[in-house]
Amino acid sequence: MFAFAFAALMVMLTTASAIAQDFGTAEEARAMLDRAAAVLKSDEPKALREFNDPDNKKFHDRDLYVSCFNIADGNFTAAPPGMLGMDIRTFKVSDDPIG
Repeated sequence: MFAFAFAALMVMLTTASAIAQDFGTAEEARAMLDRAAAVLKSDEPKALREFNDPDNKKFHDRDLYVSCFNIADGNFTAAPPGMLGMDIRTFKVSDDPIG
């Protein structure tokens, strides 16, 4: 009985650990934001290229992405895959507008 309970506990802990590895932490998100702000201030065109480069892991890490949009037209200039060029004013998450 103890061995079964221990095995079940190990499976749950392993699963929880694997799920946690799918998501970035608040600290990792803040570090990415700080890197993005520094590069954006120094060279905006270069920064946008780097933000949109799917191979650049400095600005894409699991569920963390850098997103930017143009205030004049509302279009994303840097975003996760499939969102580039979308109008933030019409963008919704679970039917709730965010822009």
